[in-house]
Amino acid sequence: MQLKRRIRNNTRQKERNLQFESLQARELFYAPPMTPVEPPAETPTQQSNPDVTKDSPFHLFPRGNEFNSTRFTPVPQGLFPDGSVQSMSPTISPSVYQHLVDNGKAPIRSTLHRPGVGYGAPTATLAGMNPKIRELTTMQENWDKAHGHVVQCTQRIEIAPENAAIDIDTIYRWMEDFRLFNDGNIATVQVYKPGPFEFPLPEGESYAVFTVNTLDNSHGDDPYWEMLNTLQLLINDRDIAVKLHSDPEKHQLAAVTLENHMLVGVRVWRIYENELGWIRIETESREQRNGVINNMAAEMAARSAMEEVWLRYLKNLGHAVTKGSGHYSTSPAQWTQYPKGIENPWKDVKNIPLPVISPPENGFPQLKITR
Repeated sequence: MQLKRRIRNNTRQKERNLQFESLQARELFYAPPMTPVEPPAETPTQQSNPDVTKDSPFHLFPRGNEFNSTRFTPVPQGLFPDGSVQSMSPTISPSVYQHLVDNGKAPIRSTLHRPGVGYGAPTATLAGMNPKIRELTTMQENWDKAHGHVVQCTQRIEIAPENAAIDIDTIYRWMEDFRLFNDGNIATVQVYKPGPFEFPLPEGESYAVFTVNTLDNSHGDDPYWEMLNTLQLLINDRDIAVKLHSDPEKHQLAAVTLENHMLVGVRVWRIYENELGWIRIETESREQRNGVINNMAAEMAARSAMEEVWLRYLKNLGHAVTKGSGHYSTSPAQWTQYPKGIENPWKDVKNIPLPVISPPENGFPQLKITR
């Protein structure tokens, strides 16, 4: 009897263990595969420098200990027409994805999921959205933080027809993602656009995050501007965000400042030409300052910093449009201050007027050749 009872107990224990193991195996089977992010290789500029320590004047703020992240990135997993389950990058070009759809090679859209809790969040939903884009969509325009007069600033370059090697549509595509902004500038930018698997934003909307170059994150190429950028971290963040509104038909891109931006207002970038084919690439703003301290700082050095950022960007565009020859003209920045109490006329960002062009007989007035 005791032997039979032991055999019966052992059998029940094995059944319980088998049930537990089956449940665990099922969870592992349905868990989505995760793609690890390899930590970037350490570059010479990232290596420890014995001359720059936390107590050095180059580190004005506590930075903590650096580490290389080994987190996982959420790559969508989808079912393909051939029955296979594969990952698909959410940053795939929409045109490439459309070609895959047309040829029956794209994943079935309703099956695409981002790894998360359980099976994962379906793409094209808020839960399956790029986390950074979802974060940016929660940021509010900062109109309520405006201080000081509304200021208008216009900067431009002008290119004669014989020097322009690129058409306006191509230049505007460059402008939409700021692909020529970072080179030699005193700040960098990252543009966030919804991919073909993202939850759709209103047509033409995207986001950009600008990061200023400071003494602790640059190569010392621009010590004066890097020092100014470092000092402004006392009151502002290193990263500042804007919401972009693109209008390809007008070749005009507008940016509205968001919560932590040191400015309050709108800046546009546009491209147009006169009847004789002269191309003008310009940026224009209607802005105030975010807070009293930024309003005071603008009178000292902030204006010149903004002017320098956009002058370098325009020169990068001009250099690319002329295929490196540098045959384009720059005009000095034009500043206009509105009377006190005047509200920003560009609050309705979708109805910003285009400039009225009255071309002279020989095209835009050419100033000096640059580069």
